[in-house]
Amino acid sequence: MKNWKISTLLRSGFGLLTSLILLVGAATYFGMVQIEAANKTIMQKAPLVDAAMEMKLAVSNDIAVINGMLDAKDMESLSRGWADHKTSVALFDEFAGAVQEGADTKEGRIEAAQDPELLATVERADKYHDKELQPGAKAVHTGIEQVLQALSNQQLRMSALETAYNEVAALATTFEANVKRTIKERLNEGVDARYLIDTQVPWVDMAMEIKVGLAELRIALEMHSQDFTLGQPADFEKAYRDAIRNFEGWIDALLNGGSTTEGVVRPLTGTEARDQVSQLNVLFITRFKPAAEALIKANNTRREAALSASNARDAASAVVTKMKAMLDNVEDIAKAQMTEAREAGHQATASTLSLSAAVIGAGLGDSARSALVTRGFAEMQRLAAACGASPETLVGLSGLGDLILTCTSDQSRNYRFGLSLGRKESFDPSVTVEGAATARAAVDLAAHHGVEMPVTSVVADLVDGRKSVAEAMDTLLNRPLKREI
Repeated sequence: MKNWKISTLLRSGFGLLTSLILLVGAATYFGMVQIEAANKTIMQKAPLVDAAMEMKLAVSNDIAVINGMLDAKDMESLSRGWADHKTSVALFDEFAGAVQEGADTKEGRIEAAQDPELLATVERADKYHDKELQPGAKAVHTGIEQVLQALSNQQLRMSALETAYNEVAALATTFEANVKRTIKERLNEGVDARYLIDTQVPWVDMAMEIKVGLAELRIALEMHSQDFTLGQPADFEKAYRDAIRNFEGWIDALLNGGSTTEGVVRPLTGTEARDQVSQLNVLFITRFKPAAEALIKANNTRREAALSASNARDAASAVVTKMKAMLDNVEDIAKAQMTEAREAGHQATASTLSLSAAVIGAGLGDSARSALVTRGFAEMQRLAAACGASPETLVGLSGLGDLILTCTSDQSRNYRFGLSLGRKESFDPSVTVEGAATARAAVDLAAHHGVEMPVTSVVADLVDGRKSVAEAMDTLLNRPLKREI
């Protein structure tokens, strides 16, 4: 009697479990077919998401490379930057081409996109990449190449200016010393000091002004060369021209007499002094001014090239921003289609469970149906996970919520078909029953993913007519006990 009770309890428990799993299987086989279709969609769309991310990574790297080229201090650094740019271009082209035409990539196989909006967006991004971003990078490279060449030329011009300055400054110092010596000699000769102050002392002042003016010009030119801001310093050109005019005015006053900022200057009278000033003028005109003009030209060439490169970089940055927005859209489209596919699979699985719940509910009541829905949901989660979906995704309204509704409502075709199957009643063959139509595909899908689903197999046999309800239950009852979860 004790053994009989244990046997009865075991058979009752197994019967409940069988009913539960039969419902799960019958419902699941339809859902798994839909999950298989969803999985196929996900497998097609997931690489598109990856491709969009890789393309965004490529253009992000490229704009970083372009900024790096803008700051290059030598040709070697610039050449490395250009090589990195080519690498970024190749990465973008690899994935853009794969999305448009299909190809094997470093991330695996990517099938050509079929969605018109997604495809058109990638084509626009590819066009921006080819027609705007790459030319922008080339403009930056060319501009900085010109900057570096101008800097080399600038150094040569500065060296020439330094030599010319030293020659002119040395002669100006000699002239000043000569004038001072002459004044001292005249004083020793008894010439009136007031007369010398009015006639020869201004010559000393002019010599000092020439030296100071030359020094200020040199400093201004050096600052102009060292100023790496874009565009020419605001007042440099005017200050330079004013300084040149002042120098020429001092020379003219010494040779011909005239009014200056230091007062009236009488013409030099000594032959030696006049020869020195004339030679000073020749050196200034033939050596210093040309060297200064050449340096200014080199400085401006560098600035113009730097400005051009900077503008090209700004344009490239704007293009990258547009491209990233486009590729974000590509990623969103692919993700949305993946989500839609997952939800379709969840809803289909719920339809299959509805069929099974009705089969078991017809013979064993609501408790069995409740147990079956619970076990069916667990089995649905396992196979969904094997297909790439997150088990938690099924807990929402489109998963568990839809499952509960379709497993308890006689408005469901799957539920009505399962009910008639459990009661051994006929069912209108003109009515489409999704769960019945896809049971065998669910078995194949489970086998493909290595997921053991005995309930699904039994339900497929039941729907295909290979087993009766009693045989199906017996098959499940004779399975060994395993952990619940």
